[in-house]
Amino acid sequence: MARILLADDDLELVELIALHLHAKGHEVYVTGNGLEAYRLYHEKAPGVVVLDVEMPGTDGLTLARQIGSQDPLVHILMISAHTTPDDVVAGFEAGALNYFKKPFDASELVARIQTLAVRTTYSFGNCIFDPAALRLTVCGKEHRLSRIQADILTLLCKNLDGLVTRKTIGITVLGYDPETTRTIDTHMSGLRRMLAGDPSVSIKACYGEGYQLTYVRP
Repeated sequence: MARILLADDDLELVELIALHLHAKGHEVYVTGNGLEAYRLYHEKAPGVVVLDVEMPGTDGLTLARQIGSQDPLVHILMISAHTTPDDVVAGFEAGALNYFKKPFDASELVARIQTLAVRTTYSFGNCIFDPAALRLTVCGKEHRLSRIQADILTLLCKNLDGLVTRKTIGITVLGYDPETTRTIDTHMSGLRRMLAGDPSVSIKACYGEGYQLTYVRP
């Protein structure tokens, strides 16, 4: 499950798209106003954002640049009736991964959103982790992560039940071998406090080697 923000003043279109995404288990937030979209982005921290170029309040290009500058990992898609090559280039330069020209097949957009949403979330135990949104939900309680915490947890999730060495974490996340620093231990302590709400999940320390994310399957 992922959180998705759809912002377009063609509410009939976005409600249709939202209906399909809800059916796939995603949380979807819809608005037809750019200012409201920016508020929802900060309040809901979606992992995927779909923006129309022309909206009341704030236009989609401006909004894409604002959101992208604050969270370079969020996935932004543009939709617009402006279809010249210059329009498309402007969308990509604003930070969009894709630019859908109206009219388009709604199923194509839904498929693209679904691909991004599935790729950006991990579920284990009673936890849902959204790396792009820097959000970890544990038994319904949301926690905001630092970028480093999110990168560490991503490594652990990709190697669920397997050992991730301190050296791998250090070089991949920090950019150096952390042999003489406790930086990783500090971030692990923070992640453990968040995960403590779910007794089926734990981060185990393998002394002198690394860490292992495990959970007890029902």
